[in-house]
Amino acid sequence: MRATRRLSASLAWGRALLPLPTGPALTALRCFPSWFALADAVALLPAYGIAPEEVVDCLATLATHSLLIAATAAVPARYRVLAMTGA
Repeated sequence: MRATRRLSASLAWGRALLPLPTGPALTALRCFPSWFALADAVALLPAYGIAPEEVVDCLATLATHSLLIAATAAVPARYRVLAMTGA
């Protein structure tokens, strides 16, 4: 239980360090239980105040920080939020 709280606190701390609007994007994208496409993110994120033209940058930043898996070889590209980020 203590380790879970520490992991949750570490993830919250890390999310807070992400540049805007990437942190809120991560929170919103956690609603997808599995792989999602760019079009899914573009449809979802404006409801969280993230402009459609910012979505690609948000996904790239999350992938760079190892919080999102990007399967860019697939057509269309697919993305998945790492399960542990939902802790």
